[in-house]
Amino acid sequence: MFGSRTLILFFLLFCAQQIAAQQIPIGTWRSLQSFTSAKGIVTDGQLIYTISGNGFYSFDPATWSFETYSKVEGMHESETAKLGYDKATNTCIIGYQNSMIDLFKDNSFQVIPDLKNKNFSGSKAINSIYTLDGIAYLSTGLGVVVLDLKKQEIKETFVFTKQGQTLAVNGFASDPYYFYAATSSGLYRTDITNPNPQVFSTWQSIDSFRNFSQLALVGKSTLFCTVSDTVFGLTSFGGLAVVATRPGVRFTSLSGGATSLYVGEFNDNVGAGKLLQFNTNYELVDSTIVGYPSAVIEAPGGTVYAADAYQGMLRKNSDGTSTVIHPDGPNSPDCADLWVDNGEVWIAHGGVSGIFTKLNNTAGLSHFSDNKWSSYTPYNYPLFRDSVRDFMSILKDPRDGTVYAGSYSSGIFKLKASGVGSIIKQGDLEFFGAGVNGYPATSLALDNQGNLFATQIGVSNELAVKTTDGDWYHYPVSRFGRLFRQGFGLLIDDYNQKWYCSAVADGVIVYDDGGTPDNPNDDRQTRLTTGKGSGNLPNMTVRCLAKDRDGSIWIGTDAGIGIVNCPSLVIDQQCDAEQRVVQYDNFAGLLFSNESVRAIAVDGANRKWVGTQNGVWLLSPDALTILNRFTVDNSPLPANLINKIAVDNRTGEVYISTAGGVIVYRGTATTGAETAGSIEIFPNPVPPSYSGTIAFRGLTTDADVRITDITGKLVYRTKANGGQATWNGLDYTGGRPSSGVYLIFASDKMGTQKAVGKQLFQH
Repeated sequence: MFGSRTLILFFLLFCAQQIAAQQIPIGTWRSLQSFTSAKGIVTDGQLIYTISGNGFYSFDPATWSFETYSKVEGMHESETAKLGYDKATNTCIIGYQNSMIDLFKDNSFQVIPDLKNKNFSGSKAINSIYTLDGIAYLSTGLGVVVLDLKKQEIKETFVFTKQGQTLAVNGFASDPYYFYAATSSGLYRTDITNPNPQVFSTWQSIDSFRNFSQLALVGKSTLFCTVSDTVFGLTSFGGLAVVATRPGVRFTSLSGGATSLYVGEFNDNVGAGKLLQFNTNYELVDSTIVGYPSAVIEAPGGTVYAADAYQGMLRKNSDGTSTVIHPDGPNSPDCADLWVDNGEVWIAHGGVSGIFTKLNNTAGLSHFSDNKWSSYTPYNYPLFRDSVRDFMSILKDPRDGTVYAGSYSSGIFKLKASGVGSIIKQGDLEFFGAGVNGYPATSLALDNQGNLFATQIGVSNELAVKTTDGDWYHYPVSRFGRLFRQGFGLLIDDYNQKWYCSAVADGVIVYDDGGTPDNPNDDRQTRLTTGKGSGNLPNMTVRCLAKDRDGSIWIGTDAGIGIVNCPSLVIDQQCDAEQRVVQYDNFAGLLFSNESVRAIAVDGANRKWVGTQNGVWLLSPDALTILNRFTVDNSPLPANLINKIAVDNRTGEVYISTAGGVIVYRGTATTGAETAGSIEIFPNPVPPSYSGTIAFRGLTTDADVRITDITGKLVYRTKANGGQATWNGLDYTGGRPSSGVYLIFASDKMGTQKAVGKQLFQH
């Protein structure tokens, strides 16, 4: 027999394996940050700090390790803009695109909202950050905002005016004698001992005509600045001398080292940049090819690091090459579509403009599996180098593991489980020239037989299918009086009917091919619009479609949600969408009538996750009850504008694509198992300090769950949400159970499917 200590050890080992296989705890968040677009870089002498498109991280060159931060870890915004560091206070200053400021020190964030909240009619964008002895000087559209880092408050603002107009300040610096300000209309300086630097008349003009974009000091006394395609150096006589003129390029960064000036440039014609190094004699001593250099630092010891907007952080090597350094993550914060299952993730980085035109997004695809990210872009995947871009839809065939990704104009990317990739376009998809100039495949769906369906835009046969035999067929979809043929959001209902949104306020198309793709004679189709008998949509601008677990079709529009409860009767025009009346907070009205519903997803308990321009709602299966709501103000959500929601019904994780990137929330529901098996328990054992939610996964749908002690005494009873039940870890008296082993019993509604688990509580 096992002794008690042996039994506890057995449980600890068993549960450690269980914990390793689990996702984040229920009710918590994690951010899928992208680190490939770096915007700013600083160093404290040991660590390198970098801001990316939607995050912030540190890098330790000695251990080659990273620490990443997002709103989940305490940041107050997600879309970063500029970065600074002050040695006197050991503080990183993070400026966001909305002018919010975070001060990062001792692994925590202190928010400074004053600039964001300031009433100013012009731009408050933070253009650069310069620090000196505990003070941060923020160059903005309203002048130089002076931030006292010790007191963590804004001290004053230097306002520059000319002919009654406020000048935007683009850069700020100082040498031992002067403060310098680069503005949209001149370069100015004032004595560093000036008691009233906030008074513009006390500043001396060095040049009052040019638009100066950046300032930098080499060493402690040699000032450099940029104007358009020219770099200047300030002479000892207070004049400007040309360091370099680079016609046809844009200077993207300017940084000073101990004895070198680093200039980042970008050539729009070739889509690439260079990092140039000059000495104090204005001589070019080195040139390194990079992507888009946003900022550069010279670390102690002379190693040069760059923030590259295309590749992430780079380390400049002595042989003229560079090494890419950044944490693992997706290629881009942009996300048009998600496919998730059991922890595996595919992201399509693309999308369209508000008028459904392409964005020329080259971020490609990102894939997460086995705890690592893989990327497919024109820069690292040869198949994409022939202008493959703007992916809008992605899915994986569960039968053979083949991945399909549809694009705005580059056809369909097909990736077999073996790793062999190909592009489906000419000969299979129809070509459309005007405004597209390619082979569109804007949305994809698989039916139960494994046939692949795709919507195309602009072509007369806007719905196509590739059968399991490999044959392609194109359906003659009626125009129905629509202005444009622009389909997206394809789904297939329980009756094998194809539904898709018709863009530019054209409603929904429903098509039934009769199960015979090679025979158009038995096809039927209809278009859903507003009005009784015509579909009864809340609005003609349809953003998304979803099928719930009862087979109903949920239609998100710019004026709420319509629910089709009898989809088999739609083509016969015997079924309209229901505009459900709900009562939230003592207010009765049509479901989301004041919201543009941009995403709907259904979880394992048939609950509805709804994304709008104002955050995310979790609704009961009938939508009559709001179970939760998330916004940027009450959660780590990066942005309130939601693009897509996908639910991993095996883990309960909800993937939310926002305008500021993708974030994941661990929900309480999973898909129920068909037969009872082993119960997955998290956490197990329950640590003494743990006060979060305990989850039981792998249950049959809506199972009855009972928790008892080893004597059989009932401690807690609950019902599963789909295939997962939760427990707050307290018994019926509100107390924490005693240390020991507890038994979990689960059974289906009929009491025929039963499962048993064990859990260890520790005090």
